[in-house]
Amino acid sequence: MLHALRARTQAAQLRHLLMLPVDNSALAYGYVSALAAYVLLTRTAPLLALMLAVLDWQEKTLLTALFCAVNGVLLPALLTAWRRNGWGLLPWFLLLAGGVWWLNADEWCMVLLVISALAACWLLKRVDAQAFLQQEADGRACRHSVRKGGMLHYFCRYLWAHKNYLVNTAALWVLALAMPLILHALSDGTVMVPLGLALLTLNTPLYILLSCDPALETAVRTLPRQRRCFCLPYAALLFVSTLCSEALFLISWQVVHGGVTVFMLLLAVYVALQSAVANVWLEWRWPLKKWRLESDLWHHPRKYLVPGMMLLAAMGIGSWTILLVPLSLALVLEAAVFLQDKG
Repeated sequence: MLHALRARTQAAQLRHLLMLPVDNSALAYGYVSALAAYVLLTRTAPLLALMLAVLDWQEKTLLTALFCAVNGVLLPALLTAWRRNGWGLLPWFLLLAGGVWWLNADEWCMVLLVISALAACWLLKRVDAQAFLQQEADGRACRHSVRKGGMLHYFCRYLWAHKNYLVNTAALWVLALAMPLILHALSDGTVMVPLGLALLTLNTPLYILLSCDPALETAVRTLPRQRRCFCLPYAALLFVSTLCSEALFLISWQVVHGGVTVFMLLLAVYVALQSAVANVWLEWRWPLKKWRLESDLWHHPRKYLVPGMMLLAAMGIGSWTILLVPLSLALVLEAAVFLQDKG
């Protein structure tokens, strides 16, 4: 819901709606209701359907989950509208979370959730639609004096401007440190290390830079020597990011369990490089076009394609180490063919 409220496309549509001769408070209520319905139908409903298929739920538990979902789309809307005084909602969040935890899906828990949802609706009726517009810069040009520009410099500035990408990457690195504690209990290192290396290639935000920014894609495709100017730095960025997460994973594995070998190091380099090349190739050839919100890109099924391929390759190499040689040669050939500029 926060992604939907803060999406740039939604902000542009809200500005257009504010030009209409309608009451701003009614517009805000309708705006939040439309986004809430979209999130509930496209995000929450499939998750609930999956959980209903694999779990045996009682009626009270299902109703509690539905009321929690409703609060989960209304309270972020209040938090966005009251961004300057959002700390005032903290006691509300704590009371609601504590009530759901302690009351454990009984009648009083549902009463608490219903009261919370009604209070949120009452407050949203009194919010001005202008409150959902994100504050922007004052419009003055930001000038940078550099002797030589490059895509890596641009990527650093882009990621600094989109700090949620950096937060997601940092969370993946934290997961890399904790993953040895989880995986070692399931099987030995010969199986779990390739599995962990493959799972760490799932860094969605960095892999959709072209898809989430159509203006950037249009500008990049007008460059001379497009593939070398953009794809090489982009692949280097993805390679370094993935290799850092895999290095943290192997360091943690060595500290906790020991037994990291040279073969595991070579496998980590191969997985990082192959996933970088594959993701850049997908973004260049088939960027995602039909999407409404940036969160649609984050949950697109394509994000599982490269990690799934890496999982099969890593498990195969873990079983037959000789496979690393032909797969590495195929990677070199793949990169050489892709980088042939024809325009």
